[in-house]
Amino acid sequence: MKQTITIEAQFRCAKCRSKAMEIAVAEDGVTSVAFKGANRDQLVITGDGVDAAGLAKSLRKKLGHADLLSVEEKKTFCRHPHQLEFYINKPPRTSACTIL
Repeated sequence: MKQTITIEAQFRCAKCRSKAMEIAVAEDGVTSVAFKGANRDQLVITGDGVDAAGLAKSLRKKLGHADLLSVEEKKTFCRHPHQLEFYINKPPRTSACTIL
């Protein structure tokens, strides 16, 4: 189950941003981390089976302030539920011309 987690925190400097990114990437199941918002104050984490509350808690411990804004489950839609297989059969080669 893929999910997107949005956490708002106060990043005072670039070092705080990189520290937050290191903490987020260290969690199990995280596939991508990005910053969003007007002041780049929201951390958007995408992953599979990530503990959102635990991540917010660890960010709170290191940075001092972090609020869990949203946790959204991404649903994957499959247009073709069954895999299609195609086989091409070449007909036997018959020619009107013969060499004797």
